[in-house]
Amino acid sequence: MSKIVDKTTKFLMWVGCAIFAIVVIIVVVNVLGRRILNLPVKGATELVQYGVMLAIGLVMARTGFEGRHINVNILINRFSPTLRQVFIAFGALCGTATFAVLGYLFISEMPTYFGNAGRMTEAWRIPYYVIYAIMGIGFVIATLEYLYEFVLSVKKIFNAASEPEAGGDAENGEGGA
Repeated sequence: MSKIVDKTTKFLMWVGCAIFAIVVIIVVVNVLGRRILNLPVKGATELVQYGVMLAIGLVMARTGFEGRHINVNILINRFSPTLRQVFIAFGALCGTATFAVLGYLFISEMPTYFGNAGRMTEAWRIPYYVIYAIMGIGFVIATLEYLYEFVLSVKKIFNAASEPEAGGDAENGEGGA
């Protein structure tokens, strides 16, 4: 299962990186075009906003898989490894619930915008339901990643509980003091 998640999140990361590279090119071309030729890129702000949003949504799963989310361990480092893992599992469960609700809200709004297809962005005339779909998909990907992290954390908790306590083996004369 880990290999599937690894390959999927790596693929999504590369797609997100490609989109972000395109966004950077749009920004550079827009700045140069505006300053040198007095010819800005049409809808550059719109393209950058939605491109960054999509890129972050796609890359977020990889950062979670690699454990590279920003975290502060001052509190949980004071606890035992098992209790620490309980806190991590609780955080992953909260992340799962939060992103599941956000994904549901954004995806459930899509039919509203299908019926009201006249609402579009100003410059590029992108229908809003496309933007809601992109955000909803990003939230669903984050939900799956946090759910995966929760399952791994729970597995670690139960594995730690079934292992004998550290401190040595009394039968072999290895004491814990």
